[in-house]
This record gives sequence, structure tokens and C-alpha cells, in this order.
Amino acid sequence: MQSLKLDQELAQVLVVGMKKTLQTMFRVSAIDQPFRVEEHPLSEAPISGIVEIFQEKNEGTLRISFERETIFHILGSLYRRKFTDIDKCVKDGVGEITNVLYGALKKNLNDSGCSYRQAIPVVVVQGELPASNFAQGKSLIIPFHTAAGDLRVEISLKQ
Repeated sequence: MQSLKLDQELAQVLVVGMKKTLQTMFRVSAIDQPFRVEEHPLSEAPISGIVEIFQEKNEGTLRISFERETIFHILGSLYRRKFTDIDKCVKDGVGEITNVLYGALKKNLNDSGCSYRQAIPVVVVQGELPASNFAQGKSLIIPFHTAAGDLRVEISLKQ
């Protein structure tokens, strides 16, 4: 069983998965920025989807964080309505995006010899949890830019 590494290969899997998810589900194009690895990053975003990832050799967290206008635009293209507040529909949308990206990541990793398990994402709205509850060690961070604003994908491994 392989161990997860915060490297270019993992970043590429996340970039492809995020772009495909946004384009296929929402017809939104995203441009990825260079990834970086940080020790214990603190990230506070208006809304984030978080899912625990675990297998025998690794435990960690996948987090997708959105600026308000970014997620409102992404979901607005699907629901054909304007969002102005983080309501149940927005929370559900963030959870679904997180679930789809984790599913793509898990499939790719499991096809290469890992054994990651199913997990259910949770959605956190800014102020509900301190940012320090997420960062568990080193994190691979990939910023994305869309026509409506920014989002970022982070994967953090427990040490």
C-alpha cells in the first residue's frame, strides 16, 4: 500500500479533478496557480467543504475553500438564480463539489495501489470553526482563479 506524498503528482490529480468538476457540473472554467506546500497553514474562507481522508498509512483532510462571490457564481450557473447569502442550497452545493472532488481523488489514488475509504464531507461557514482545526501538519495548497473569483484546494496530512 502506497503512502500519500504532497508532490507534483498529487497536485496534478487535484488540478485535473477540480477543473473537470467545475467545467462538467457548472460550466465554469478555472485556472490553477502554482501549488505550494506549507507547514500548518491557517486558512479562513467564507465557506469550505472538508472531508477526512484515511487509509492504513495516511490520515489527513481535503478542504475546498470558496470566496462568497465565487461560490455564488458557480452555483448560480447551475440553479439559474442569484445567490446573496450562504444558505442551505449553497452549503449543499459546496458539500457536493467536495464529494465529487474527493471521489475523483480517491479513485485515482486507489487505482495506483492505495486504499482510501469513503467519507462524507462537512461544510463549514466562516466563524463556525477556528482555522487551526484544519491544519494538521504539512499542506499542499492549490489556488484557482475563475471569472467570478478565487477558490483553493488544500490537502493536509497528519504527522
